[in-house]
Amino acid sequence: MISGNTIHTIDLIHAVRSKLASISIAILIAATVSACASAGNNRTAAQVPPSSTDISTTQQETSTNTTANSYTLEQAGSLQPRQLVEASGMSFSGQQANVIWLINDSGNPAEIFAIDTAGQELGVFKIKARNRDWEDLTRFTVNGESFLLVTDIGDNRRIYDEYLLHVLAEPLIDSRLSANSSIELEPVMTFAMRYPDGSHNGEAAAVANDGYLYLITKAESPSVYRAPLIEAFIAEREIRAQNGNVNNRTTVPLSATHLGDYQRPPLSASLSLVNAFTGVDFGSVTAMDVDNNVGEAWVLTYRSLYRLPATASGDWIDVFLGEPQLVAEHDLRQAESMAFSPLKQQVYLTSEDVGAPLLHTTSDAN
Repeated sequence: MISGNTIHTIDLIHAVRSKLASISIAILIAATVSACASAGNNRTAAQVPPSSTDISTTQQETSTNTTANSYTLEQAGSLQPRQLVEASGMSFSGQQANVIWLINDSGNPAEIFAIDTAGQELGVFKIKARNRDWEDLTRFTVNGESFLLVTDIGDNRRIYDEYLLHVLAEPLIDSRLSANSSIELEPVMTFAMRYPDGSHNGEAAAVANDGYLYLITKAESPSVYRAPLIEAFIAEREIRAQNGNVNNRTTVPLSATHLGDYQRPPLSASLSLVNAFTGVDFGSVTAMDVDNNVGEAWVLTYRSLYRLPATASGDWIDVFLGEPQLVAEHDLRQAESMAFSPLKQQVYLTSEDVGAPLLHTTSDAN
C-alpha cells in the first residue's frame, strides 16, 4: 500500500508524463555530456540515456538484463467486483481452472474475491480475521489439499513486532454463492511471523515447492527472507489432531530467516529523476509469485515485471538472490497484485482501483 499523497503524485505524473520526460531526459543528456567532456571520459554515444517522450522505463534505458524470450502485456479484461477497490494480492486457484483469488488492502473488510481470467466476478467470501494491512496472497498444497495464505505483512511505519499469516482451506466456487452471499470462512490456522532483525514493510510473498514462504521487503534496499511455513503447518496440525482441537484459534509462532539482499534493478534515467523530485519509488517490489514447475519467480514493481530465472543448483535461495530479468513494462496506476497461472503459463497483474485493467503476459516465442 502507498499513501494517498503518493497516489495523487502518481496521477499527476501520468498527466504530465510526456512533457516532463522529454525535459528530464534532455537535462540528463546535457549533464552527462558535460560531465564526460570535463572529465576526459571517452564514453560512447550508446552509453548516454536515449531521448524519450515516455516516462515509463524502457529496455534501452536500463542495464537490467532482459529475458531470452520477448514478452508483451495484453489486457484480458477488468476487475468487475465493485467491492474490490484496492486489489493488493492475487493467486490462481489450486483446484479450479481459471479461477483467480484476490484480496483488498488495509482499511477494507476482510474478504476474498473470486474472478475468472477476464475479471468477471465469481463470488465473495468473508474471512473471520482482521484486515490490518493485507498485502499479498499465495497458495500451497499439503497432501492434496489446497490452501490460500493471506499475508498481513504491510507495515509502512515499521511499528509491528509480528505479522499475521492466515491459512484458508481454499473454497470451491459453487451454487452456494448465488444463494448466500455472506458465506464466512474461518482460518484453519494463523501464524504470527517475526523477522530476525525487527520490523519490515512488505508486499511480496510466495510459497515455493521447497515448503518455504519467501518474502521480499518493500524498501530502497530490499532484503529476501524465508520461513518454514509448510513444515510448521504440518507440525501444528498433528499437535492439534492429537489434542482433539483441529481449529484452535491460538496463533502459531513462525520465525523468518534473512537470506540476503534482493538485487534490485536500477531505475531508468527518467524514473530516477521523477523519483528524486517526488519521492515516489517506482522500483518498489509490490508483489511476487513462483512457477514451481520451472523453478523460477516473478516480481512486480510499480512500473515493471521481472523474472528471476531458474538456476543450475535448483535452490530457491539462489533464485531469489539472483539477478532479475526485465520481462515487460506496464502503465498501471498502482500495481500491487500479480499471479502466475500454471495452466496458461502466463503472469496476470492488476492495479488498485475499481474496474482496474487485468493484464497478462504473452510470449513472442509462443
